[in-house]
Amino acid sequence: MNVKRIISIALAMLVMSFVVPVYANAQAPPLPHSFWGSVEINDSSALPGTHVKATGDDVEVPIDFNPILTEELGQYGGPAWNDPKLLVQGEIDPETVIEFYVSRDGVNWYKAETDPATVHWDSGEIDRVDLTVDIPVTAAGGGGGGGAAPDTVAPSISNVGGCLDGVAETTADICWTTNELSTSQVEYWASPAMLSTLDETLVTSHHVNLAGLTPATTYHYKTMSKDAAGNLAVSPEYTFTTLGEALVPEPAPPEPAPPAPAPPEPAPPEPAPPAPPPEVAAPINWPVVGGVIAGVIVVGLLIFFLVRRRAY
Repeated sequence: MNVKRIISIALAMLVMSFVVPVYANAQAPPLPHSFWGSVEINDSSALPGTHVKATGDDVEVPIDFNPILTEELGQYGGPAWNDPKLLVQGEIDPETVIEFYVSRDGVNWYKAETDPATVHWDSGEIDRVDLTVDIPVTAAGGGGGGGAAPDTVAPSISNVGGCLDGVAETTADICWTTNELSTSQVEYWASPAMLSTLDETLVTSHHVNLAGLTPATTYHYKTMSKDAAGNLAVSPEYTFTTLGEALVPEPAPPEPAPPAPAPPEPAPPEPAPPAPPPEVAAPINWPVVGGVIAGVIVVGLLIFFLVRRRAY
């Protein structure tokens, strides 16, 4: 074994002696504790759009999925692997007690009773925790359960036009957000006003695609969202202009000149009068001719004899 190889092996062993302890002492961050379950407000199933959060010592909040909004009547999160869940994470000591809070409007929070009665943080676990809470009828946002205090507050619309970079020649994407789960629809017009197809899916991030627009045209629009209780919110009026060049109507082709009148047809020549029939010579009546000649001769002879008689 040559000297260079010995030196290379020694350097590699020296580097490993520093690196291995670093990785050996490193600890992976703790996994979140995930929760889902039922929610009742004032003994009634909570409406979609209810806010749920979890707190405790060293619990990071607010973060993604803490708090979360209910998407189904009377339930937050879900048991399936791809259902959203309420996540509790942070540098939390094991067995830390987790407390749950419920709000109708995301501002006024009320501590919920849990089933099981006590919930401890356990990294990486997924547990069902059912919640019940009493919210005073006079509290902002109403009772939220749909029984004692019906929801009469319309959603709050914000961030209208957040995806207007999606405007093209004949299409436009309109986006907005609401503070509670609600439907999606857009009223838009250049003239006359039209409505997009109503999307009845209850969401808080809304997206509507408008199609069949005219290029290089300014459109006015309003966004509309209705919550599960039927409260409708309508945004102020906004505008967008489609891309492209304005469509110029082509001039109508000139009307063809009327055809020249046809020359009158010449009158047919009058028919020539029929040629007279050829004269046919009357047949000679020879007996008559003979008689005439004979008569002339007789008369001549008589005259001759008379004249001669007188001479003597």
